[in-house]
Amino acid sequence: MELDTTSPQLPAPLSTRSRGKVPSHDGRSWQSIFRKRLRQALLGHLGGNATVTQTCLIDAAIEIASEIEAMKLRRDERGALSSHDTKVFLAYQNTYRRHLLALGIKGAPSRAPTPAELWAASKEPAA
Repeated sequence: MELDTTSPQLPAPLSTRSRGKVPSHDGRSWQSIFRKRLRQALLGHLGGNATVTQTCLIDAAIEIASEIEAMKLRRDERGALSSHDTKVFLAYQNTYRRHLLALGIKGAPSRAPTPAELWAASKEPAA
């Protein structure tokens, strides 16, 4: 069965001139670019091979991160967020953190000391 594209319920296709903005599904908006880059970074973190579950978590994390970025832009435009928006922002941040933890993203490992630091430490008298 084919979809009847002449149905009046279907919205008209957007053009690049509609409302003066690039449609988000076009792939050229900041949201689309942000989502593509974040997807590449998260998939790269997983070695390029994500399970179905990990892919679902990545998709959810991308949506949350996109909302966080949009709220940051609104904050920068307005100068501040309302009390309600601040609570929503923090809830998004915490949800995003939990998604990243579920994907297995850990903090960066501690940096190994340089030879110069080891040398300086060996010269210090023991306390």
